[in-house]
Amino acid sequence: MFYFAALSAEKVAKRNKTFKNQVVMKRFTFFVLSVLSCTVFAAAQTKTVNVERPGTLCDLLTEEELSTVKELTVTGTVNYEDMPIIRAMCGYDGDGNTTGVCEKLDLSGATVITLDDYGSDLVDAIGINELANCAALKTIVLPDNLKEYQSRGLAYNSNFTEIIISEDNPNFTAEGCALYNKDKSVLCVLSAAAEGTFVIPSNLTDAYPSAFLGCDKITAYEVEEGNTLFSSADGALVKGDELYLVPGGVTGFLNIPEGVTSISTNAFSGSQVEGVGIPSTLTEVGQSDFSGAENLVRFTVADANPHYLVVDESFLVNKDDPRILLLGAPGLSGEVTLPEGITGVNNYACSLCSKIERLIVPEGVTDIYDFAFGSFTGLTYLSLPSTLKMLTHQCFINCRNLLDVYIYATEVPQSNGSVSFYGGADGCTLWVPEGTLEAYKADKGCGFMWFALQTGNSIKEMTPSGIGSVDAGLGTVEETARYTLDGRRIEKPVRGVNIVRFSDGSTRKELVK
Repeated sequence: MFYFAALSAEKVAKRNKTFKNQVVMKRFTFFVLSVLSCTVFAAAQTKTVNVERPGTLCDLLTEEELSTVKELTVTGTVNYEDMPIIRAMCGYDGDGNTTGVCEKLDLSGATVITLDDYGSDLVDAIGINELANCAALKTIVLPDNLKEYQSRGLAYNSNFTEIIISEDNPNFTAEGCALYNKDKSVLCVLSAAAEGTFVIPSNLTDAYPSAFLGCDKITAYEVEEGNTLFSSADGALVKGDELYLVPGGVTGFLNIPEGVTSISTNAFSGSQVEGVGIPSTLTEVGQSDFSGAENLVRFTVADANPHYLVVDESFLVNKDDPRILLLGAPGLSGEVTLPEGITGVNNYACSLCSKIERLIVPEGVTDIYDFAFGSFTGLTYLSLPSTLKMLTHQCFINCRNLLDVYIYATEVPQSNGSVSFYGGADGCTLWVPEGTLEAYKADKGCGFMWFALQTGNSIKEMTPSGIGSVDAGLGTVEETARYTLDGRRIEKPVRGVNIVRFSDGSTRKELVK
């Protein structure tokens, strides 16, 4: 009954081609006519369209109707060329919001054809994203003959309050703004407009991975009596011994209940929590478990937990080897210094911390592993310690906005044969210790050789020439202000080159090691 597929970009383009060609022409024509006649068209409130030949819906509507119809009834047969037009009338065109104002869409008498994963027609089905992100849509009446619903078909509809489907439909049932399979054992979609407490039916056993997408107004989940699989604790949804879903509308601190041993991959998707308490029973923490928790900056761990420790409130390490950083809180931002005492950064450990702008890896760290800081698109400054020995597979991949990388290792770090800064920024400068320039330029292991070949990139030595020491005597002249190279005011010295202003009006550079 249920079908999961992901359409290729080519297929999506095919789906939207007719809409983009025909609608643009209609809009232009309507604009010209409006200018010439200075006519104000009366808003069309309702419209019923019978599509005898799939793919011709656009020909049956005027430009005015595309943007003024509030209640649309479609009969006949529509396909993947017609659905983008319907979607546009409901407030979306595939690229962004439109002027469409359709609040009620009635497809009860329609046959809907979509594309399967192989490009073949799939009859009586709602396809992937076909009616998603419709800003105006409030009510939809689904086809009486609907057989299949594909993932994300109705996702992210922020004003969507009612789903209606015939009681005679053998495959699906609707309740409020939720769509289930017939016996309500599987949740297909919950509207992003759902708010407050959502009640899980007694016989629910599963949900589509996309079922709760955009549901950031839910503040708690409750489970009907008799459900033997799901339970709730502090408003969170638990499936067996797995934390299944955290309400998107919950802020502040969330304690994962005792008894939970693992976290679902999508449990924190869209979550607004700022802190998470890990119980003594949690035995598994995956690198993506907190994906989507963009505000999460603090962890606590129960003392009795045999596996995990918290360091500096924002970092998790394994008790068996507390020297290796396991996970950083995704909400970390601005300037961040990794904890003192660690010697390595695990695979993907901080790959969710993409809001960090300045990153300082402390002395003592010797190894940074695969994708540890991947896709830090906000990162502009990076400082790597003199103790660094190993940079492995693409550990700084796609850090596209880096301006300065300071590496204090006098011996070029080793690699596992992969470029550590693959997809990095153009125009970035790598600063290396005095006397190591040629060695870094010749490096192929970590890819520093290739780093310098990117547009505008360079490798330069941190020479003491013209750069004062932090400990240099300044007589009666006092420091009045201190800045980073990019002009940001700082309260204390930070590793790298600092610009210091003194009471006599002079400025000088200081190399802080």
